[in-house]
Amino acid sequence: MTTIGRTLAAARERVGYSIEELSARTCIRETVLAAMERDDFAPCGGDFYARGHIRSVCRAIAVDHTPLIEEYDREHASREEVGMVPAIPPNDDSAAEQRPVPSGASELFGRWAEAVRKARGRRELPDRARGEVPAEEDGPDNVRAVKPPPPPPSPPPPPREGPAPEDDRYAAARARIAAAFAAAANRYWSTLVTLTLAAAAVVAGIHAWTNSEAADGFVTTSGPDVAQSRVDSAKRTEANREQGQATVVAETRERELPDEVEVTVSARARSWIRVVDGDGEHRFTGFLRSGEQREWTHPEELRLDLGNAGGVLLDVNGHQRGAPGAKGEVTRITVDREFASKSQERSEDDR
Repeated sequence: MTTIGRTLAAARERVGYSIEELSARTCIRETVLAAMERDDFAPCGGDFYARGHIRSVCRAIAVDHTPLIEEYDREHASREEVGMVPAIPPNDDSAAEQRPVPSGASELFGRWAEAVRKARGRRELPDRARGEVPAEEDGPDNVRAVKPPPPPPSPPPPPREGPAPEDDRYAAARARIAAAFAAAANRYWSTLVTLTLAAAAVVAGIHAWTNSEAADGFVTTSGPDVAQSRVDSAKRTEANREQGQATVVAETRERELPDEVEVTVSARARSWIRVVDGDGEHRFTGFLRSGEQREWTHPEELRLDLGNAGGVLLDVNGHQRGAPGAKGEVTRITVDREFASKSQERSEDDR
């Protein structure tokens, strides 16, 4: 005949679990599981826990627990009926000791009722000591708490002397505002001191700068003197400008410009080049191979378009200018007599 224990053991072996693995999955002790497979449900601790263990094991091994629970109720469940627990006075400990100990669900109910009675007895004991329990009480069910008399009303507060409540509120508000300002001052005191010192330093610097300008003759204190100083400063600036322009013109005139422009292009790599003179005439358009050299002259200027500025070297009126750009760079150069003169000066400076 197939029993609950054999069914559980066969299902456990079918899914490949050991007793230890099943205990880890269900959180039920190994000894209890082994006893259940022997149809010994006493270690479970009662019918309530035995049914719960059967459900847990069935869930772990994928077995329907309904028929097993029904079989347990038929073969192993307790047959005792749950009855009413007799009322026992709170202080009658001997009767509580003589009461039979129930099992299963009746045991749980009995423990709960006993705890409730003890709690009620402890709560009502002071009232019994004072004799406040009515004389007609027949048992613990008739015990009822007697409320203590209400305390006497407190005397009214004495009349208030001093300012009105509105004045108190205003004073409290002023005190809070003053406290807030004091807290802010304490928190940002170092910042305020730093800003004050910085402002003083700026004022002192402006004052010193004004005095220094006044000492140099640029700033005066009276109104007419200031206007006259500005007029004098404008005259000096205009005179300096005219003097600088005259110097530039003189230097340009002193510089000896060449009679013509001569440009020589030497190719270090294959480069495209186009040459146009000052009259708009196309002198050359095409490629120069590596090592090839071409030369052009004109009385005023020559304009060169280079497709590989780093692949050519320029000579202007016999003075080397080097590569006019980087390798692969496309650039345009205008060589006039002024450019040729500067090239000559640059060569002399290099020497």
